[in-house]
Amino acid sequence: MTMIADEDILQISESIWSSVVGLELQPADPSVVHARDAATLAGCVHITGAWKGAVALHCSERLARQVAAVMFDVDAALATIGQTQDAVGELVNMTGGNLKALLPEPSQLSLPTVAQGTDFTTRVPGSRLAGQMAFRCLGEPVLVTVLERDESIPLQRRPS
Repeated sequence: MTMIADEDILQISESIWSSVVGLELQPADPSVVHARDAATLAGCVHITGAWKGAVALHCSERLARQVAAVMFDVDAALATIGQTQDAVGELVNMTGGNLKALLPEPSQLSLPTVAQGTDFTTRVPGSRLAGQMAFRCLGEPVLVTVLERDESIPLQRRPS
């Protein structure tokens, strides 16, 4: 069982957001980060190898548009769905890669997946919370979550 220190998530996240998109993250209370009916993007990368788990990043669609505007040099109002998804995918990929460096080796990082919508949940079956930090950026919510595979939780299998 590996816990990821809040300080590690904080430093990695702040560094990525500051250097890549020039935006400042401020720590926030995770209980007030997301409204269920708000348009949200959720990105996730999986880590396999000596350590197994996932890193997820949730943010508002409005913030994802701002990030896409910086990354793709477009007006935020004109950022496409693909650009906002790519921006969140890149942020979670960099976050996962930096956190992977703190974990037992050898490990590999998957390609990012991104979901977008309102009133949805995400879940990584067979995992437990290993670390989480909530932030605000431009007044918008950001949540970084690290999940670790928990071998004591059986994965449900489909009948053959």
